[in-house]
Order: sequence, then C-alpha cells, then structure tokens
Amino acid sequence: MHPSHDSHYKLLFSHPELVKDLLVEFIPILRPDHLRLDTLQRVNGSYTSESGENRRQDIVWRVCLHDRWLYVYLLLEFQSSPDRWMALRMHAYISLLLQDLQRQNQLSEDRKLPPVLPVVLYNGVRNWDCGTELADLIANAPGWLQPLQPAQRYLVVDTGVHSHEGRDTESNLVAALFRLEHSRTPDDLKRVLRSLNEWLADPQCASLRRDFSLFASWQLRRRVNDRTIPETADLREIHGMLEERQLDWWEQWKLEGIQEGKREGIREGKREGILEGEARLLQLILAQRFGPLPVWADERLTQATESDLARWAKDVLDPTLSLEELLTA
Repeated sequence: MHPSHDSHYKLLFSHPELVKDLLVEFIPILRPDHLRLDTLQRVNGSYTSESGENRRQDIVWRVCLHDRWLYVYLLLEFQSSPDRWMALRMHAYISLLLQDLQRQNQLSEDRKLPPVLPVVLYNGVRNWDCGTELADLIANAPGWLQPLQPAQRYLVVDTGVHSHEGRDTESNLVAALFRLEHSRTPDDLKRVLRSLNEWLADPQCASLRRDFSLFASWQLRRRVNDRTIPETADLREIHGMLEERQLDWWEQWKLEGIQEGKREGIREGKREGILEGEARLLQLILAQRFGPLPVWADERLTQATESDLARWAKDVLDPTLSLEELLTA
C-alpha cells in the first residue's frame, strides 16, 4: 500500500510526544494542569460492535483527568473539503468505542463509562465550516421529543489554519508537523526541517525523528514530483537536498501548486453549483409556504453559506417561525 497522509499521521500520532503537544496547545477546553500527562497511554484502536460493525486502526489514547481516565479519539479527515455529516460519523465511532470499553469492563469505580474527547484532524484546502453538533443534522422535533434525540459534539483541529499561527515550532512538535505539511516555499520547509533537526537530535528521539523524516521525504516527493528522493532520507539529508536543488525544485513546486489550484477550482465550481441548487430548492419551498418572497429574502438565499442552507432547511417546516425569523436565525 502506498504511503498517504493517513498512514503517516497514524505513525506520528503513535508517539506520546505528539499527543501531549496536541492536547496542551491545540485543545483549548483542556487545562493541562488537570491532566496527568505522565499517564498517557495508547489503547487498541481496532474494535467490533456486537452487530459485527468494526473500526480498525483508529488513533485512541487515554490519559488521567483528575481521578479517572479520559479517552482521546483522533479521527483523521484528509479530504479536500469538510464533511457536513461528520457529527453523525463521530457519533457512530464513539458508540463503537464505548461498547468495546463496556465489554472489556473498562469502567470507572462507580461502574460508568469513561468520558471521551472526540477530535477531528482536518487538512483540506477549504477551512472547516460545518457544524460540529449532531443536533444540527436532525430536523426540529416537538419540545417533549427533543430530550430523546441523540447528542454528539466534536472538536476540529484544522491543520491549514494552525500552520500559519505564531506557535514556535521548536516548542511544539504538532505545530512543526502542520507547518511541514503546509509549507508554501522550499525556504519554509527548510526552516521547519532545521527546527525538527535540532529538537529531535537526542538519541532517545530516534524513532520519532525517523517517522518525521519519512513524512518529510514523502511530502517533498509529492510536492516536486521527484521519485528519486529516498524514502529513508533523514531530516538533515532532506535539508541538504533542498539546499542543493532548490532552484530546480522550486519551478516544479510552483507548477504543482498551480495544478492543485486548478483542481481545487474545479471542485469548488462543482460545490458552488450544488449550493446554488440547494438555495433554489429552498427558495421554492419558502415561496410555497409564505408566497412571493421579498427582495431581501432572495438576496439572503443567494448569499447563504452551506451551513446557513443546512440550518434553514432544518427549520423550514417549523410552523412557529415567520420568514424573518427563519432567515435571520
């Protein structure tokens, strides 16, 4: 099987150092002083439900939060655009994990299931703009029925957004990873490689250094379309190759960027067409319910985002909402 973002990230996040840096710097709801980071443990990511449904090789860790275990579920989402159904997928995956923990009797002292922190690692070109709650995907129910609906929320770590933040790559390996992936020029890549080379110089970091090197060499081969770059090149070797061949590779780097931009433009064009169709359908439904729509309503529909349209489609059958309330919610 050819290496991919998925396989490289699974390899890198099998190291506790990266998971610690992710929890400390990229999960704002967590307070590091509440976590006993020395207890961080990788747990089995392959499990099967009683009905036979299974998940394999998910990234699952656990760490002591106060006096009990917190399970950290990392889902890799390496697609070009966000998945609006992610909350539903996450709900299913977390349910499988909890069923497996219950079968293994991995319960708290009071015989309850442990809490789970669901995190999506996303590296698409377009920023994540989908709702992060399962409730956003379920049509409105009467008040008495709402408490009976399933609930699930998740956190998103958008690697492209975080790669441009001012975190010091020398103090955070996850920040270095994101910058390594989203480097815009050979000089950007060389700066990250220098930082990683110094940070991982200790012989105790040999395994982590190897996995970062594998990712960096794969990333460079992909960027410059040069299959002669050794897969086993070390960080220092990759930096040296960039120094020697930067001018040759820079033209290919730019060409790859242009081609990817064209591909993304085609994808975005298709997406825009889908959004226009959804807006038109909603416009017809609203006109049937409220009569001819005023100009401001048509303009609101034309300028709507994907999340706007999803929210209005969910609320359109609520008989208590006026047109103004519906389109300003």
